[in-house]
Amino acid sequence: MRRFKFAFIALVFSAFILAAHPLTTPTSVTGFLTDTLSGKRGANSLHVDAAKRNVAAGMAQYAVYDEKTHKLYILEPQSTAVGYICQRITVSGALASSPMAHSAQTIDPNTNQVKNFHHVGQDDTTPVAGVLTIASIALAPPLPQKIPGKTRN
Repeated sequence: MRRFKFAFIALVFSAFILAAHPLTTPTSVTGFLTDTLSGKRGANSLHVDAAKRNVAAGMAQYAVYDEKTHKLYILEPQSTAVGYICQRITVSGALASSPMAHSAQTIDPNTNQVKNFHHVGQDDTTPVAGVLTIASIALAPPLPQKIPGKTRN
């Protein structure tokens, strides 16, 4: 009987901890909209066709590459993201965990298992921060251009 009481108290305590710490976190990210197969290598305006092909083939999902944290944030819903492909955007929403650990991975819809892609020229080093459910999305101002040969004083 004593073990039952201890197990019940532990269960109630863990329920309070989970209620105090939600599984999603409000997050705002600014970066280029790319795909999870290309990662940071696709974070530029020249990558539109490749990103669309990767997503259409089911090998990737649309994600924002954050220039500050150097991580990918997979976007949900994907249909909202498609209009901003390969543009610099700011996205706000709720961040949840993802089973994908880095770029060049996909989730098999039949088995829910994470699979790695191994193709020449793909990026498999960009970490995935999680899945960002879009609350708001907008174009971000462009990055300041670096002038060649100009140094700071």
